[in-house]
Amino acid sequence: MIDCDCDGVENEIFTEQTGGQFADWDLLIETHDCYDITISTRLAELFRETHELCTIPSVDDIQKAKAYDYPELAGLDLATRRANLAEFRPTLMEWQFFTSRSNPRV
Repeated sequence: MIDCDCDGVENEIFTEQTGGQFADWDLLIETHDCYDITISTRLAELFRETHELCTIPSVDDIQKAKAYDYPELAGLDLATRRANLAEFRPTLMEWQFFTSRSNPRV
């Protein structure tokens, strides 16, 4: 599996020329549409024939503070929980998990 977090250069790494090299690999790609709004749409199209796609949205910092239930957060007020969990992303993000069709799972 390839895990890619390249902060907006996805369109330079995953191209028509390189796309075939990834046909046998599962890919987890954090897409940065905040830098180029076409990234996630283009990647979905690029790997449409070779991979199954599952999109995983990010969670806003406020929602993390309210919803995450971890023992380490027990007893902390919301402001402290937010400070501990914040990633300060410029927008909500998403990950695209591409499962290769050439390596079917049992």
